[in-house]
Amino acid sequence: MDENIKEFLGIGKHDFWYYPGLALAIGSFWVSSPAAVVALLVISTGLLVVFLVKSTPRYLGSRELHRGTRAFGLVGNVFLVLMQIAIVVFRVLRLS
Repeated sequence: MDENIKEFLGIGKHDFWYYPGLALAIGSFWVSSPAAVVALLVISTGLLVVFLVKSTPRYLGSRELHRGTRAFGLVGNVFLVLMQIAIVVFRVLRLS
């Protein structure tokens, strides 16, 4: 399968770092222990950081990927960061 298609569909090799992080962030909504929520969110944020470190340079400078794919990937990364921030803020406010 073409690299552009894989990246666009979110099945590139760098994308798999965030899937467990997303699952942990969503899973934090079903946990009631404040310490467990914080641990899940810290691990989730760590996985997001690894994902961003691995994928963002590829979207910024890769000549292999089509321009539209790179733009879509960067917008997706910004969306993931905003979503992560929203989840963390919402969970911290609910714990307070």
